[in-house]
Amino acid sequence: MPPPMSAMKEVVSEHSPEAELLSQLEKSKQEFDEMMQEKEKMDRTRQEQELEAKLEMRETIEMLKEESLMKDEILSKYENQQKITEDEVSKFYSNIQTFIANLLQKPEPRADGET
Repeated sequence: MPPPMSAMKEVVSEHSPEAELLSQLEKSKQEFDEMMQEKEKMDRTRQEQELEAKLEMRETIEMLKEESLMKDEILSKYENQQKITEDEVSKFYSNIQTFIANLLQKPEPRADGET
């Protein structure tokens, strides 16, 4: 493993070609570290955006589920009311048929008093 940068600085003189290379190496390392920090920051931002999008989708799904449940409940009430109305109409129609049948079966009283 190479010695740390601070130790390398002490070995080379200030204006030697090695010092210039060491300076460029330090600058490159700083640039690399900055780029890595920027990349990590962008990755965190992307992950946060993805998480926010997932949360929004979940909230939307929950809202749609609730809306669907409410609509199902309303539809069920409507269908029950429709069934009750149909039963009442059917019963009324049956009563009218029975009434008409009874009227047709009973002879009308005649004017001369015979039945």
